[in-house]
Amino acid sequence: MKSNKGFTLIELLAVIVILAIIALIATPMILGVIDTAKQGSAKSSAQYYVEAVEKTIMTNQLDGKGSVADGKYTVGEDGVTLTSGANSFKVNVKGDKASQASTVEIKDGQVTTATLTFTNIYAKSVTVDANGNATINNGQ
Repeated sequence: MKSNKGFTLIELLAVIVILAIIALIATPMILGVIDTAKQGSAKSSAQYYVEAVEKTIMTNQLDGKGSVADGKYTVGEDGVTLTSGANSFKVNVKGDKASQASTVEIKDGQVTTATLTFTNIYAKSVTVDANGNATINNGQ
């Protein structure tokens, strides 16, 4: 007696349909987790960047290089040079650097507001307020 071992075409199609349904359900969940992780990473990077700016300002004052002038500074191409008119200084930042055209507002040696973009992490910009709270800007 000859026995046929294997699956019928109907059984194979049923398995493929079940796998497709599982993929359709799981994909949005996975993409949501990835987006949330990118947002968290961008927020953390922005907060650390602001801390690095403030530490650099304090270090300059302690080293006798003078205080940093108040104003709105633009981040340069290198991600570490901040420029406002004739004033500029380099930030001692480790890790992710802000992309060009990010801005940092400084008053009395403290960052009052920073709007930073980290294109290698997340396409939208992050705003950090004077209290260190970071929020994602959905409009950008």
